[in-house]
Amino acid sequence: MSNKQTAVHINRRTSTFIPKSTMTTKKSITYSSTRGCPTQKHISFRSAVMRGLAHDRGLFVPDSFPTVSTAELESWRDLEYHELATEVIGKFVGEDEVPRDVLADIVKRSCGAFRSEEVTPLVKVDGHYILVSNGMLYGGCG
Repeated sequence: MSNKQTAVHINRRTSTFIPKSTMTTKKSITYSSTRGCPTQKHISFRSAVMRGLAHDRGLFVPDSFPTVSTAELESWRDLEYHELATEVIGKFVGEDEVPRDVLADIVKRSCGAFRSEEVTPLVKVDGHYILVSNGMLYGGCG
């Protein structure tokens, strides 16, 4: 890269350029076992995923929950399913553990395995809304 070039991140929704030198890398939150074992607290995202269950047989849950502003929610309104999933998952796993482009690729490929292009379409059947997930129907209220 020459001296005149600057690494940038492009916000594809607003087409604004943000110099990467001014950006901060979001850190992942940590996870702890629901059973409270002291050795199963504040575990990294990668460790929690690779372990599946905590050694004490508890489930890993986030130690804190990220916030989403009204403006951020509004910016998600027209996203495709895989893009929205990336935004939500990105709140729980930072670029210190999974770079954003890698996360987006994983999510997009995972969503490609679903039978519907919408991934989980909501359809109305006999006056009731039904969530369809990979061929399975989940009932709801009308």
